[in-house]
Amino acid sequence: MKFIDFAGRIGWIFQTETMLQAHASSLKSPFILAIMDSTLYAASSEFEDKKLRRCMTLCCSRCTKTGGGFKRCARCKIPIYCSKECQKADWPQHKTRCAKVDTRASARVAQNLFKSEMLRSMLEAIFAIEMDIHNHPDMRRLLFGIQLDYIIEPINLEDLQTILNAKSLDDVPGPMMGMFQLTNCLRFGEVVPPPVAHSMWEQARNQLDDLGCYDKPVGILDLTNNAMSVETVLDINEKALDITQGSEHKLVPIPVSDDVNATPIVKPMSVVTFMEAINSIIRNDTDNHLRLRQEMRVSDKQTILDAAKDECKHFASVDFKKKMERELVYKRTQPM
Repeated sequence: MKFIDFAGRIGWIFQTETMLQAHASSLKSPFILAIMDSTLYAASSEFEDKKLRRCMTLCCSRCTKTGGGFKRCARCKIPIYCSKECQKADWPQHKTRCAKVDTRASARVAQNLFKSEMLRSMLEAIFAIEMDIHNHPDMRRLLFGIQLDYIIEPINLEDLQTILNAKSLDDVPGPMMGMFQLTNCLRFGEVVPPPVAHSMWEQARNQLDDLGCYDKPVGILDLTNNAMSVETVLDINEKALDITQGSEHKLVPIPVSDDVNATPIVKPMSVVTFMEAINSIIRNDTDNHLRLRQEMRVSDKQTILDAAKDECKHFASVDFKKKMERELVYKRTQPM
């Protein structure tokens, strides 16, 4: 088994104390976002909030009509509609996830994930392994994508234990600080691609072709939690393909603390191992340099509470339960 020193070769694992500069992608518009319901698109060659706002284009959550004069759902503030007819037609689907949430905070956390070159490179590695790009060269010219499910989880295990042991949310004390954590990975085909996937991919593919990057693979990444979804185009760089070549013979270091001198745990390279490494980096970012922390919502706590129940069925709770079963950090954290 070959140990991959990400710290030395790419600067992935051990540099959580210093924010790396934004990823210099080949795409003219490397940051293309779409937020489910409100379907927010953003494209920018830099990751500055003001520039992102200038690049936004909104469309109706039901019919995808663009323009202006949209009205948002009065309760959750996520979807926008061009007419009352579209809002009424969309309600049967939207009501299952309509809740009072701070959507701006959720979108900001998802956006910040892509600002780190370290984390973005690891996401590219997940793509390379999940889609088996090395053994399928035709993937470089085809639309493909993955859905990564995530949760906002307590930043400390004590708060997590409190939620797991609670009989209801009434037993959970006031505000809790949470952090972004990946829970599951599914490729398009196992899940239905978002409606905007084809147009986003086509735009990115054309931009790469214009630059002469005909063989550079590009996919759609759909980040999904219990309230919303964020999509982005992700072009897969050669360094990610190089790192994951022969992944069955390589190991991934997983940091155990924010101490750069601490010896990491190593696991065989796989999609779930990269997810655990990303989660550990975020967990150990105690000073929040990555800006991937936010106050937990009621729905976040409910997802964790449901995961402690034997009959949990919602995908977000099931995913989190599986995450707890496979990641080492939870060895002593179980519902009592």
